[in-house]
Amino acid sequence: MTVLNEPARPLSRTQRYVLEQFLQALVDRLNGAEGAILATADGFPAAFSGVLDEGMQSRLAAVISSLSALGEAAGEQVAAGPLNVVSLQYEARQIQLIAMRGERSDYVLAVLARPDLLLGNSLWALRECAAQIIAALKP
Repeated sequence: MTVLNEPARPLSRTQRYVLEQFLQALVDRLNGAEGAILATADGFPAAFSGVLDEGMQSRLAAVISSLSALGEAAGEQVAAGPLNVVSLQYEARQIQLIAMRGERSDYVLAVLARPDLLLGNSLWALRECAAQIIAALKP
């Protein structure tokens, strides 16, 4: 993840509502998705849709922002360019995340899904949702 020029500004209730609608549409679009989360680059949940409780949202936001930062650091070591995708596949679930670089602050968008969700479908939908979110957050 790129270094933030300034911390993420708190979202208004309207912004959070709009972002949660985007996230819900993402979950609805992907057969097997259980939830989607938008986290700030410094590890705080910005918006969420799905099955996880508030405590899990906070923990997941912290973890995905850390994974994004680690992926970014690994890419710098091998001159790979900016991070695009991190995909984690477990026996019972999978997580895909993408780094989002905004004009004012950076975010990480992730989807939590059953293991049978097709990776290509997930990544395509994540990228489309990220584009909507970036457009909605423009000053």
